[in-house]
Amino acid sequence: MKILALETTGPRASVAYLDTETGLADQLVALEDQSHLQSLLPMADELLKKHGSSINDVTEIAVSRGPGSFTGIRIGMTAARTLAQVLNVPVVPVPTLETFLYNLPAEATPGRLICPLFDARRSQVYAAALEWVNGKPVEVIAEGAYSIEEYLDLVEGYLRKNPDLTPLFYGDGLRPYGKNVLDRFADAFCAPEADEAVLPAEDVLLAPEVLRYQTALSVALAALNRIEEGKTVSWQDAHPEYLRKAEAERKMDEAREAKIAAAAAKGSARAGKEA
Repeated sequence: MKILALETTGPRASVAYLDTETGLADQLVALEDQSHLQSLLPMADELLKKHGSSINDVTEIAVSRGPGSFTGIRIGMTAARTLAQVLNVPVVPVPTLETFLYNLPAEATPGRLICPLFDARRSQVYAAALEWVNGKPVEVIAEGAYSIEEYLDLVEGYLRKNPDLTPLFYGDGLRPYGKNVLDRFADAFCAPEADEAVLPAEDVLLAPEVLRYQTALSVALAALNRIEEGKTVSWQDAHPEYLRKAEAERKMDEAREAKIAAAAAKGSARAGKEA
């Protein structure tokens, strides 16, 4: 399999290329925030050329389906659908919150409850909780919109039933609500033991800044599991998952969607001629 993965739900777009035959796994991340439309396809082309491949070598298109940035989701999904249609390959839509399981290798997260949360505005977060069970990702707190205290109550309740787990929180929801997380869990998980060095609560409970957000490589790794389980779809059946958005903003984004679709089709046609 040669998987091209697109991640546009966060502040910076990224693309990844995963080749299961050679073990290659690489990604490029945009240098600027909110440059998804301008950077996504050029980065994909650059990454493929870097490894001696072209868009025509790709066998699956993986895409982070949301939730996240509404504009970003539409750009990524439109690009994925267009490329898959032109190349006649399947799409692997990956729930964005699930991808956080792959930000660290599985062997680096034993005993961890992965808790991604996005700031959904209006005093809410969009969140879930997941863990590895027998090598498979399992959602143990359903993805949904919660108040921060409601979400932390659910996490705390699950941890009481599973005292061997330690939570690890990810996502842009930590900007407004990181203190809520620390206030709730720092004493329980970071209490000093006699004669033992103790990491700061932030290092125990909050994912490092460089690993806190969405990445295309995590999308590719999540997609690999889904492909093995037969969870691919045709381009017609690939759909986004996003939070509420004003109708005026939706219309503006539809115009951007048309631009990315045209650019993707043009780029694929050019690649076909060069092949």
